[in-house]
Amino acid sequence: MNSLLKVCCYSAFFSAVGCGIPKDSRDSLEIARRLSLKVGVTDNPPYSYFDGEKARGIEVDIVEAFAEKENLEVEYVKGSETYLVSKLEKAEIAILVGGFKKNTIWKEKAGLTSSYDEDKHVILIPKGENSLVFTLESFLNNL
Repeated sequence: MNSLLKVCCYSAFFSAVGCGIPKDSRDSLEIARRLSLKVGVTDNPPYSYFDGEKARGIEVDIVEAFAEKENLEVEYVKGSETYLVSKLEKAEIAILVGGFKKNTIWKEKAGLTSSYDEDKHVILIPKGENSLVFTLESFLNNL
């Protein structure tokens, strides 16, 4: 009987602990739903670039498809890699597109999604867990 009680207690504990996964202290997905998904765009055609005031490119198309699926408004922020990685670190943007690969020099300062193509291109994300990243990863894995 004592073993059964232990099993029940462990089950209850791990069920309660697991309910908050993925942890998201920044409420990133909820903020994107309420306000907008802020996306950094660095100039690296054909993956991402601005044509006048319009963001374009392969990764911009991926972001647009993700945003449509999740019913998110997208706000694009233009800048250099250094500037936008800094904004990503401060959570001023949610994701960063720019034709980055798994071996990017920015992997110490930013998280990376899984590769979305055979050339190992990734999207930069904030380090750590959050529900927006989890949802984006799920989307990329189904491309």
